[in-house]
Amino acid sequence: MSYSTAAAAARDYARAMCGQNGYRHACVAADALDRAASAEQTNRAVISGAGRDCPPIEVVGIDRLDDARREAFLAALAEPKACGAALYAIDGSKATVTRRGRWIIDLARPADILAVCQSRRGHSSAPSAPVTNNHGTWAVVLWSGMPAIPALAGLQGVVADSLRLTGMTPGQCRDAQAILDRRLWAAKGVVDDAIRKEYAPDRTRLSGDALRDANRAWGDALRTAHAAGTAAQKENPALSTDELVAIMLAAPAAKAKADRETAEMAALEAEIAAEEAAKAKAAAEAKAAESARIAAEQEAKTAALLGMSPAEWQALSEKKRRIALHNARRTGKI
Repeated sequence: MSYSTAAAAARDYARAMCGQNGYRHACVAADALDRAASAEQTNRAVISGAGRDCPPIEVVGIDRLDDARREAFLAALAEPKACGAALYAIDGSKATVTRRGRWIIDLARPADILAVCQSRRGHSSAPSAPVTNNHGTWAVVLWSGMPAIPALAGLQGVVADSLRLTGMTPGQCRDAQAILDRRLWAAKGVVDDAIRKEYAPDRTRLSGDALRDANRAWGDALRTAHAAGTAAQKENPALSTDELVAIMLAAPAAKAKADRETAEMAALEAEIAAEEAAKAKAAAEAKAAESARIAAEQEAKTAALLGMSPAEWQALSEKKRRIALHNARRTGKI
């Protein structure tokens, strides 16, 4: 029953059943109801449920919109897709209340506005953000018709960046990522079972350090497979679950082969380095021996020119060395 109907009923009841005083009080109450009805007509609007299982929708604060936006908003909300989506969004956010069997959308409450704008799921594929009307124009109207709210401005910037970078709204990105996550999760489950069966026989008959090594190898295989699947999906999101499973199952063997080749290459490089070091040492020793031989020959020639034996020349050289060392110490050079 509306306020106007209630006011008329109150007047009729007071005139029939009460005296003059009761009728006067009833008129005062009826006037209050009429004023409430007048305010309701300018501030509220009720939309019949247009979608399946949609109750009536009561919009509070409709006077915040100008005439054009008000008509566009109410018309958009009456569309079946928009109706179902808006109801689901508000229901999921717990931002509204139900009164007299109606859903209440309060345009004066930022919580309600954000609840509708940030919804990403709905009975009728609600748009994930108020920038597109592919699934109902209510989001566009609601966005353009609301008072300025900083949270909405920030959300609009996020949506614009997402559309520019990915061509999708944030909600569409989340939905696409959820599909990829489910696909990768299913592939990981299959791979985990396969690797567990592969390592199970060894783990049942081992103990001590051997068991710890087997568990470590098992964990390394799982981590390698998961990393390969994640990297492959990031590189090519179109990969199916079966393709991911094949890539992930081949990853541990490929990593083991790569590690083995790396170890072999490191051993070969170490062997080559040792051979080169031995050759360099032999060359240095040969060069030192050759230098010593040349010096000995030179000393023998010098001694022969002076008519001295090699022993006498060596004794003379030692005496000169000692004299030079003594002079250096006396002068403080050493």
